[in-house]
Amino acid sequence: MTAALTDIDVAETTCATDKRDVVTFPRGILGFEDCRHFRLERNPEWEPFAKLHSLDQPRLSFVVAPPRLFMPDFLIRVDPHEVAELDMHSAADAELWAIVTIPDDPRQMSANLQGPIVINRANGKGKQVVLTRSEYSTRQLIFEPEPATA
Repeated sequence: MTAALTDIDVAETTCATDKRDVVTFPRGILGFEDCRHFRLERNPEWEPFAKLHSLDQPRLSFVVAPPRLFMPDFLIRVDPHEVAELDMHSAADAELWAIVTIPDDPRQMSANLQGPIVINRANGKGKQVVLTRSEYSTRQLIFEPEPATA
């Protein structure tokens, strides 16, 4: 799995954009509020990871992963006003992603579980939800640390 991760070129751009893969973040993503249109790119070679690629700043991309992949009991409670912003009528329409940081040593890869991305699959609206009262970390390790050897 690690070899495929290092092959994700976050600066790579593609010309064709399927409208179904475009996600609109009305308020942007934290730190990138001016970037509101992204394409969620999936590639079998990257699975279970994907790339959230900005259409407003083509050189900006985030590697994302489903948080339940490495934290099976991951559960968030989204405020009603945030649900309204997403115009979400069913929890079944929600798709959850976490932004992943990949350092030089991929074994130290982490995910931001305190600021997950919620996408309404029915209408393509997205929002980064900030969990202020949460035990989750902004740097949750994806891989279990290797036990120390004597």
